[in-house]
Amino acid sequence: GPQVLMRLQNGLAISGVSYLEAMRWRGPALAAHIAATADVDAVIAPVAPVAAPTIAESDFGNSPDAESVIQRLTRFTRPINYLGVPSLAVPAGFTAKGLPVAMQLIGRSFDEATLLQIGAAFQRATDFHDKIPNPA
Repeated sequence: GPQVLMRLQNGLAISGVSYLEAMRWRGPALAAHIAATADVDAVIAPVAPVAAPTIAESDFGNSPDAESVIQRLTRFTRPINYLGVPSLAVPAGFTAKGLPVAMQLIGRSFDEATLLQIGAAFQRATDFHDKIPNPA
């Protein structure tokens, strides 16, 4: 749809020089992440800094606000994707309005199994994944 097209077009607008610059910084950023998380199985962080939008709020089609909404919703997951380390989003509750919130489990390189074990243990201990959010 229009949101996917907008994101693809934004990606095509990135110059080769900018891409190479980002890749140059990726190695040191990944090394810092590896050093900071060497003694833990996973890091728990929010998936997004804001609550999930309602269906009506997320249907913004070609709106000029679409890009800023997507930027806000992906602010905490983009850095993890950039590093290339595994992560797992897990339902973690609901807002006062009944909208879902999630946490991301961020793991070590090539250790997806640990994230899946932690996520499964969390779901056995909670029932957030069984509840249906308020779609309004």
